[in-house]
Amino acid sequence: MFGFTRRSAPVLDPEQRFALATGAILTEMNGQRHDCLLGDEPSGSLKRSMRETLADYWGVENREQLLEILHWLSEEGHRAEYEALAEVLAKAHPIGDPLDLLSQEALAAMGPDEREVFRKQAAFIGEHGRKHPSILAWDLCRLVSVARFGAAAGYLSETEAWKWILDAARVLNAAFGSWRELGANYMAGRRYWAQEGNAEASTAFERTYAALVDERNEASPWNRISWSG
Repeated sequence: MFGFTRRSAPVLDPEQRFALATGAILTEMNGQRHDCLLGDEPSGSLKRSMRETLADYWGVENREQLLEILHWLSEEGHRAEYEALAEVLAKAHPIGDPLDLLSQEALAAMGPDEREVFRKQAAFIGEHGRKHPSILAWDLCRLVSVARFGAAAGYLSETEAWKWILDAARVLNAAFGSWRELGANYMAGRRYWAQEGNAEASTAFERTYAALVDERNEASPWNRISWSG
Protein backbone atom coordinates (compact mmCIF):
# COMPACT_ATOMS: atom_id res chain seq x y z
CA MET A 1 0.00 0.00 0.00
CA PHE A 2 1.05 3.57 -0.48
CA GLY A 3 0.07 6.99 0.82
CA PHE A 4 -0.49 7.93 4.44
CA THR A 5 -0.12 5.46 7.26
CA ARG A 6 -3.02 3.51 8.67
CA ARG A 7 -2.79 5.56 11.87
CA SER A 8 -3.61 8.76 9.95
CA ALA A 9 -6.42 7.25 7.87
CA PRO A 10 -9.89 8.61 8.61
CA VAL A 11 -11.81 6.47 11.09
CA LEU A 12 -14.65 4.60 9.38
CA ASP A 13 -17.70 3.16 11.05
CA PRO A 14 -18.52 -0.56 10.51
CA GLU A 15 -21.03 0.14 7.75
CA GLN A 16 -18.55 2.29 5.85
CA ARG A 17 -15.84 -0.36 6.18
CA PHE A 18 -18.23 -3.01 4.91
CA ALA A 19 -19.35 -0.81 2.04
CA LEU A 20 -15.81 -0.10 0.84
CA ALA A 21 -15.00 -3.81 1.03
CA THR A 22 -17.68 -4.59 -1.55
CA GLY A 23 -15.40 -2.91 -4.09
CA ALA A 24 -12.33 -4.78 -2.89
CA ILE A 25 -11.51 -6.50 -6.18
CA LEU A 26 -10.95 -3.26 -8.11
CA THR A 27 -9.36 -1.59 -5.09
CA GLU A 28 -6.83 -4.41 -4.87
CA MET A 29 -6.32 -4.46 -8.64
CA ASN A 30 -5.49 -0.74 -8.54
CA GLY A 31 -3.12 -1.08 -5.59
CA GLN A 32 -5.21 1.26 -3.48
CA ARG A 33 -6.20 1.27 0.16
CA HIS A 34 -9.27 -0.52 1.49
CA ASP A 35 -9.62 1.65 4.58
CA CYS A 36 -10.30 5.13 3.21
CA LEU A 37 -12.82 6.53 0.76
CA LEU A 38 -10.41 8.00 -1.78
CA GLY A 39 -8.11 5.00 -1.85
CA ASP A 40 -5.10 7.11 -0.87
CA GLU A 41 -4.15 10.45 0.63
CA PRO A 42 -5.79 13.37 -1.21
CA SER A 43 -3.32 14.97 -3.63
CA GLY A 44 -3.07 16.53 -7.04
CA SER A 45 -1.52 13.38 -8.45
CA LEU A 46 -4.35 11.21 -7.10
CA LYS A 47 -6.92 13.58 -8.60
CA ARG A 48 -5.20 13.43 -12.00
CA SER A 49 -4.83 9.67 -11.83
CA MET A 50 -8.49 9.09 -11.00
CA ARG A 51 -9.61 11.48 -13.74
CA GLU A 52 -7.49 9.50 -16.20
CA THR A 53 -8.95 6.23 -14.94
CA LEU A 54 -12.51 7.49 -15.34
CA ALA A 55 -11.80 8.86 -18.82
CA ASP A 56 -9.94 5.79 -20.07
CA TYR A 57 -12.18 3.05 -18.67
CA TRP A 58 -15.56 4.73 -18.29
CA GLY A 59 -15.62 7.57 -20.81
CA VAL A 60 -16.21 10.00 -17.94
CA GLU A 61 -14.70 13.47 -18.14
CA ASN A 62 -17.02 15.52 -15.95
CA ARG A 63 -19.55 15.34 -13.14
CA GLU A 64 -22.57 14.95 -15.41
CA GLN A 65 -21.09 11.94 -17.19
CA LEU A 66 -20.11 10.39 -13.86
CA LEU A 67 -23.66 10.71 -12.54
CA GLU A 68 -24.98 9.09 -15.72
CA ILE A 69 -22.69 6.09 -15.19
CA LEU A 70 -23.63 5.79 -11.52
CA HIS A 71 -27.35 5.88 -12.33
CA TRP A 72 -26.85 3.30 -15.10
CA LEU A 73 -24.94 0.94 -12.81
CA SER A 74 -27.56 1.40 -10.10
CA GLU A 75 -30.63 0.89 -12.27
CA GLU A 76 -29.51 -1.25 -15.22
CA GLY A 77 -25.85 -2.07 -15.71
CA HIS A 78 -24.85 -5.18 -17.63
CA ARG A 79 -27.34 -7.20 -15.56
CA ALA A 80 -30.27 -5.80 -17.56
CA GLU A 81 -28.89 -7.29 -20.77
CA TYR A 82 -27.82 -10.47 -18.97
CA GLU A 83 -31.22 -11.07 -17.38
CA ALA A 84 -33.08 -10.34 -20.62
CA LEU A 85 -30.92 -12.79 -22.57
CA ALA A 86 -31.30 -15.40 -19.82
CA GLU A 87 -35.08 -15.09 -20.01
CA VAL A 88 -35.08 -15.49 -23.79
CA LEU A 89 -32.76 -18.50 -23.61
CA ALA A 90 -34.93 -20.15 -20.96
CA LYS A 91 -38.03 -19.83 -23.11
CA ALA A 92 -36.25 -20.97 -26.28
CA HIS A 93 -34.50 -24.01 -24.81
CA PRO A 94 -33.29 -26.16 -26.46
CA ILE A 95 -31.71 -24.05 -29.18
CA GLY A 96 -28.98 -24.51 -31.74
CA ASP A 97 -27.37 -21.23 -32.73
CA PRO A 98 -28.18 -18.38 -30.30
CA LEU A 99 -28.06 -15.98 -33.24
CA ASP A 100 -31.37 -17.47 -34.36
CA LEU A 101 -32.94 -15.61 -31.42
CA LEU A 102 -32.12 -12.24 -32.96
CA SER A 103 -34.19 -10.27 -35.41
CA GLN A 104 -32.85 -9.83 -38.93
CA GLU A 105 -32.28 -6.14 -38.20
CA ALA A 106 -30.25 -6.87 -35.06
CA LEU A 107 -28.28 -9.56 -36.81
CA ALA A 108 -27.49 -7.29 -39.77
CA ALA A 109 -26.16 -4.62 -37.41
CA MET A 110 -23.63 -7.00 -35.85
CA GLY A 111 -20.17 -7.67 -37.22
CA PRO A 112 -18.53 -11.12 -37.15
CA ASP A 113 -16.73 -10.42 -33.86
CA GLU A 114 -19.92 -9.18 -32.21
CA ARG A 115 -21.77 -12.29 -33.32
CA GLU A 116 -19.09 -14.50 -31.81
CA VAL A 117 -19.19 -12.57 -28.53
CA PHE A 118 -22.98 -12.97 -28.45
CA ARG A 119 -22.63 -16.73 -28.95
CA LYS A 120 -20.10 -16.94 -26.11
CA GLN A 121 -22.29 -14.86 -23.80
CA ALA A 122 -25.30 -17.04 -24.54
CA ALA A 123 -23.21 -20.14 -23.89
CA PHE A 124 -22.01 -18.67 -20.60
CA ILE A 125 -25.58 -18.04 -19.44
CA GLY A 126 -26.57 -21.52 -20.55
CA GLU A 127 -23.86 -22.97 -18.36
CA HIS A 128 -23.96 -20.62 -15.37
CA GLY A 129 -27.36 -18.91 -15.50
CA ARG A 130 -29.01 -21.24 -13.02
CA LYS A 131 -26.39 -20.46 -10.37
CA HIS A 132 -26.21 -16.78 -11.32
CA PRO A 133 -29.63 -15.60 -12.54
CA SER A 134 -28.31 -12.05 -12.32
CA ILE A 135 -24.91 -10.34 -12.16
CA LEU A 136 -25.93 -7.73 -9.61
CA ALA A 137 -22.57 -7.79 -7.82
CA TRP A 138 -20.71 -7.06 -11.05
CA ASP A 139 -22.66 -3.82 -11.45
CA LEU A 140 -22.96 -2.61 -7.86
CA CYS A 141 -19.42 -3.47 -6.76
CA ARG A 142 -18.17 -1.45 -9.71
CA LEU A 143 -20.54 1.34 -8.72
CA VAL A 144 -18.78 1.49 -5.36
CA SER A 145 -15.42 1.79 -7.09
CA VAL A 146 -16.64 4.40 -9.59
CA ALA A 147 -18.09 6.52 -6.78
CA ARG A 148 -14.72 6.37 -5.01
CA PHE A 149 -12.93 7.36 -8.21
CA GLY A 150 -15.39 10.19 -8.69
CA ALA A 151 -14.77 11.57 -5.21
CA ALA A 152 -11.00 11.35 -5.64
CA ALA A 153 -11.31 13.03 -9.05
CA GLY A 154 -13.28 15.90 -7.57
CA TYR A 155 -16.50 15.15 -9.45
CA LEU A 156 -18.40 14.16 -6.30
CA SER A 157 -18.29 15.43 -2.75
CA GLU A 158 -17.39 12.82 -0.16
CA THR A 159 -20.93 13.03 1.20
CA GLU A 160 -22.36 12.29 -2.22
CA ALA A 161 -19.95 9.42 -2.79
CA TRP A 162 -20.82 7.82 0.54
CA LYS A 163 -24.51 8.01 -0.31
CA TRP A 164 -23.99 6.07 -3.54
CA ILE A 165 -21.64 3.58 -1.88
CA LEU A 166 -23.73 2.87 1.21
CA ASP A 167 -26.94 2.47 -0.80
CA ALA A 168 -25.25 -0.05 -3.12
CA ALA A 169 -23.69 -1.94 -0.23
CA ARG A 170 -27.04 -2.33 1.52
CA VAL A 171 -28.54 -3.87 -1.62
CA LEU A 172 -25.58 -6.23 -1.94
CA ASN A 173 -25.77 -7.23 1.72
CA ALA A 174 -29.43 -8.14 1.30
CA ALA A 175 -28.85 -10.03 -1.97
CA PHE A 176 -25.92 -12.24 -0.93
CA GLY A 177 -25.04 -14.32 2.08
CA SER A 178 -21.26 -14.01 2.26
CA TRP A 179 -18.20 -12.37 0.77
CA ARG A 180 -17.56 -15.54 -1.21
CA GLU A 181 -21.05 -15.38 -2.76
CA LEU A 182 -20.59 -11.72 -3.60
CA GLY A 183 -17.19 -12.33 -5.14
CA ALA A 184 -18.38 -15.32 -7.16
CA ASN A 185 -21.24 -13.28 -8.62
CA TYR A 186 -18.91 -10.40 -9.43
CA MET A 187 -16.55 -12.78 -11.23
CA ALA A 188 -19.45 -14.37 -13.11
CA GLY A 189 -20.37 -10.92 -14.37
CA ARG A 190 -16.81 -10.18 -15.35
CA ARG A 191 -16.47 -13.47 -17.23
CA TYR A 192 -19.75 -12.84 -19.03
CA TRP A 193 -18.71 -9.32 -20.03
CA ALA A 194 -15.09 -10.09 -20.92
CA GLN A 195 -15.71 -12.59 -23.70
CA GLU A 196 -13.45 -10.54 -25.96
CA GLY A 197 -11.13 -9.28 -23.23
CA ASN A 198 -7.41 -9.99 -23.08
CA ALA A 199 -6.21 -13.09 -21.26
CA GLU A 200 -3.67 -11.18 -19.14
CA ALA A 201 -6.35 -8.97 -17.57
CA SER A 202 -8.61 -11.95 -16.95
CA THR A 203 -5.79 -13.79 -15.18
CA ALA A 204 -5.11 -10.75 -12.98
CA PHE A 205 -8.77 -10.59 -11.94
CA GLU A 206 -8.83 -14.31 -11.17
CA ARG A 207 -5.71 -14.06 -9.03
CA THR A 208 -7.05 -11.05 -7.16
CA TYR A 209 -10.36 -12.77 -6.45
CA ALA A 210 -8.58 -15.94 -5.30
CA ALA A 211 -6.40 -13.92 -2.91
CA LEU A 212 -9.37 -12.08 -1.41
CA VAL A 213 -11.35 -15.26 -0.69
CA ASP A 214 -8.29 -17.13 0.62
CA GLU A 215 -9.04 -17.68 4.31
CA ARG A 216 -5.31 -17.62 5.07
CA ASN A 217 -4.95 -14.08 3.71
CA GLU A 218 -5.05 -11.88 6.81
CA ALA A 219 -4.75 -8.73 4.69
CA SER A 220 -7.98 -9.40 2.83
CA PRO A 221 -10.81 -7.11 4.00
CA TRP A 222 -13.16 -10.03 3.33
CA ASN A 223 -11.44 -11.92 6.13
CA ARG A 224 -11.32 -8.94 8.49
CA ILE A 225 -14.84 -7.60 8.08
CA SER A 226 -17.90 -9.61 9.05
CA TRP A 227 -20.47 -10.07 6.30
CA SER A 228 -23.21 -9.52 8.86
CA GLY A 229 -21.72 -6.16 9.61
